[in-house]
Amino acid sequence: MFIKRVGRMIEKNRDDIFGILLRKSPSFILNDRAYEPLGIPSFVFHAVTRESLGPMLHFLAENDYQSITADEYFERQMRGEKGRERVVLLTFDDGDRSLYTVAYPLLKHFGFKAVAYIIPGMTPEGGHSGDTRIWGKSFCNWEEIKEMHESGLIDIQSHSMY
Repeated sequence: MFIKRVGRMIEKNRDDIFGILLRKSPSFILNDRAYEPLGIPSFVFHAVTRESLGPMLHFLAENDYQSITADEYFERQMRGEKGRERVVLLTFDDGDRSLYTVAYPLLKHFGFKAVAYIIPGMTPEGGHSGDTRIWGKSFCNWEEIKEMHESGLIDIQSHSMY
């Protein structure tokens, strides 16, 4: 019975266990505090799924982490803060459609902020982003980007023009 319980626990937490064993998790995950040399931990995402992003945001929320915008990050760096608080920087590259359909609702749900680096030259003018595919990818359109920016949850920055 004990062995079955341990087996179910391992299977349920398989991804987390492999992340720890293979050292793919940031060191602050296993510690109660971030070390000074770390600074503010940054997470970089491209296309995301609810299954990949949801558990991570849940973990951060359950452990009293806060997220910051690019301006807040810059201000903290200028003041020489070294990550003594439970603060992270969540970034999303390219403006992939999942930023609007997956990340934005999850950020709202957990009350986190993020920085999105979009590619203006690849951003559709309007309409349905899901129908606009460039290089096999679907990007957020300007209306969606405006909505996310106006929410105050997503700080929009330029990645590059193309």
